[in-house]
Amino acid sequence: MKKMITFYLKQISPILLIGLAIIWGLNLVGLTMNLMEGPDLLFRAIRGTTVMCVLLILITTWKITKLDTSKENLTLASLSGFSEMKKFFGKLFAAYLAAITVILVQSVFIWYYGFETGRMEVGDALSFASGTLMMFLFIAMFVCYFVIPVGWLKDHVKASYAQKAAVILLMFGILIVNLLAEYYLHIYNSAGIISILPSGHFEISLLSIVWNATLCSIIAGSYIYMKSKKMDTV
Repeated sequence: MKKMITFYLKQISPILLIGLAIIWGLNLVGLTMNLMEGPDLLFRAIRGTTVMCVLLILITTWKITKLDTSKENLTLASLSGFSEMKKFFGKLFAAYLAAITVILVQSVFIWYYGFETGRMEVGDALSFASGTLMMFLFIAMFVCYFVIPVGWLKDHVKASYAQKAAVILLMFGILIVNLLAEYYLHIYNSAGIISILPSGHFEISLLSIVWNATLCSIIAGSYIYMKSKKMDTV
């Protein structure tokens, strides 16, 4: 598994390194301007680079999890004896490690700004750590709610427009199920709130963690089963 994770990380390392260089450079520019203009300018710069970090995480996650899903993106990992489940989780862990790298780079500037302005304290590290751990669930949600349905749409249902329409409806169905769960069960506003950003700026309930983890497991399990079944018939 370790070799597989390392292999997948190497596949997206050019994009990751270039993205990190841009983010680091822009943050340094913001830090330099902060020395001349004050912390408000640095705050605006950090907000902009944080958005870029989110985009970089989504792009690297997309690139990694799309590997070995069709003839167009096969890698040497497809020739290994690993099961579809191991390859799926190998890509998921690789995406998570890439995301952690981006978060750590950006957090240097966020914490510098937070301590300088008094908006963050040492105790906020616990919320930061829990948010970093929760990133794995967020990546899984992005993969299961978006990457997998789009992958089915692009690579596995080319023969029938009805099947393509069904996959599009699946993506909307996932959204509708979550909206109904919130309306009837109050999934996202239930008790047991965990703060995943310093100062409690973003919170998630324990019930929502269980709900989304279960939904992701169903979608990922179906995807892995179909991939394994397809490989058995080739």
